[in-house]
Amino acid sequence: MRTNLAVLHRQTGDYDAAAIKLSKAIRAYRDLKDPFGEADALRELGVVRHKTGDYRAAAASLTRAVKLAQHVGERVIESEALNNLGDVYVDAAHDAYAQALDTAARIGVPLEQARAQEGTGRLLLQSGDRAAGMAMLERSLALYKQIGSANADRVAKILGL
Repeated sequence: MRTNLAVLHRQTGDYDAAAIKLSKAIRAYRDLKDPFGEADALRELGVVRHKTGDYRAAAASLTRAVKLAQHVGERVIESEALNNLGDVYVDAAHDAYAQALDTAARIGVPLEQARAQEGTGRLLLQSGDRAAGMAMLERSLALYKQIGSANADRVAKILGL
């Protein structure tokens, strides 16, 4: 179908062309009553949407792919789509914390700055970047202590203090 060409477009960075091909493939697979092809095309579309930073559309497409794959017992596509969905959520969380930190810093709300730093730190730890995660959590802890927030205790525990 159009899926192979769409993957090539995605791999070369032509995300608009990939999305068009995948949307057509999804419709064609649906018309052919091919849930396996439809689930895989939905998964690929989710990957494309993720690459363009459209996390909401990526999550929607990947969730549909997971449900369809589960319905027909296609465990490989289900597993791939779930992994892709996890990647979307992690990247969306990083972006949300970065935006929260920027906004809180601009408007001068230290509690929200500390919360964004804490969230970023936890994500960095979970993704394996221990040094950066610990540094971000230390910044968060210092700010929590500075403003007298009870959240300092939680961060201190994460840091092993």
